[in-house]
Amino acid sequence: MSEFKRENRYLVLKYSDLRPEELEALRAFIETNDLRSRKAVVIEHDWPIYEQTWDAVQRLAEGRVQELDELRANAQERERLKMELSSALNYDASNPSMCDLVVEAQLLKQERDAALHRITELEQAERLQVQLREKIQGERDALATLTQWRPIEHADRTTQRQADSRDLEAPPRTT
Repeated sequence: MSEFKRENRYLVLKYSDLRPEELEALRAFIETNDLRSRKAVVIEHDWPIYEQTWDAVQRLAEGRVQELDELRANAQERERLKMELSSALNYDASNPSMCDLVVEAQLLKQERDAALHRITELEQAERLQVQLREKIQGERDALATLTQWRPIEHADRTTQRQADSRDLEAPPRTT
């Protein structure tokens, strides 16, 4: 068996790369020369499955069909997982791309991170409130202790003053 070689067998043009007048001229050329079009799947080189697709083409060319069945099973599993992820993210597109799901997951992660950050801030604020309440309670206790002693002290002084003033005002008693 000969070694597998990648070949450029097809000319592929992307509609969006052509201006309308170029597209019309190309269509006219195809019709005039009776060129037939073919149905094909085109995978651009920057897609994640580009190399996997080349590997599948090579396996098919080399007659390694069992490996293709494994690839097909892997592709079905990947699709199942993609739909499961789509469902878990509540993504409503009927056939979401992995790119869409990754973006959705990243947005969800950002929301989660923001929520966790807010929870941390609230927990810290709660700790500070508890510390402040404890400090206020300590101040109240200290104030209550002071106010319990002051009235007694004040009352003793008042009683003493009253007694002193009576002694000064009252004439001495004679017996």
